[in-house]
Amino acid sequence: MTSAQTHQIIWTMGIIMSVVIVFAGIFIKDPPKNWWPAHIDPLNWKKDNRTPADIRNNPPAPHQYNIKEMWSTPQAKWLGVQHALFIGAGLFGVNYFYNFAQAMHLGSAAAAVGSAGFALADGIGRPLAGLWSAHWGRRRVMATSYASLAVFQLAAFISGYEHSSAAFIIFAFLSGALSGVNFPLTALTVSDYYGENNNSGMYGTVYAWKSLGGGFAGGIAAMIMTGSVFGGDPFYWVRGFVFGIVLCLLASFVVFFLCKTPTMEQVKRAIAKASGRSIEAVEAEMNA
Repeated sequence: MTSAQTHQIIWTMGIIMSVVIVFAGIFIKDPPKNWWPAHIDPLNWKKDNRTPADIRNNPPAPHQYNIKEMWSTPQAKWLGVQHALFIGAGLFGVNYFYNFAQAMHLGSAAAAVGSAGFALADGIGRPLAGLWSAHWGRRRVMATSYASLAVFQLAAFISGYEHSSAAFIIFAFLSGALSGVNFPLTALTVSDYYGENNNSGMYGTVYAWKSLGGGFAGGIAAMIMTGSVFGGDPFYWVRGFVFGIVLCLLASFVVFFLCKTPTMEQVKRAIAKASGRSIEAVEAEMNA
């Protein structure tokens, strides 16, 4: 296949996927308002069924935000930034671990097992991260997981560079277990910070930052390693893994230091800004 044909296939696939995703998104809606039993308050039901540790570490939102109010808080922007950064780091492994293993002459079997283990562990790690976050806090689990992925990606690189197939498979599996944890944890964080009533739409606006993360892991990573967004030879793998590790560490920093729960002052300012009212008027309404 020529370079021109490769470029054409990549662009065609990108356009088709974008059109299909946008078309499918048109049909996404919140559940019908009457799907829950009328005699049960769903918000109080959730609070009653959470453990004391969960409520302490992940306190419920003091206000049911709408999307405009949510994006009037600084945390919303940083939630999108951390999502994009970590998506880039996780997808780097998806995109390049197999090719890296082949380039390090680990053998097709080790490359395939490492890549398959990466994908399998990704699915296993997500629900486990959600359970862990209920006991230790979403933000702390996210920051710890992001930093740990940096360590495991470095270990996978060193293992491959030293031609240790077994070690590469182990660290590829561990990297996979952490590469997708931000999906459930970001969704839960949005719910904790901004409420349940408009959660699907609010999380959707954060999830859209995934497109930026895909750019990090795709074209930008390829440019860093080969000089072309479409890839080529030779691959400078050190540059690529350093890039992925830096994305992990930046995501960990952002989520831990900049994605803290909105304060009551920030809540009031967000409502006032979104509604065009004064903070005093918002305070009076909240105290009524």
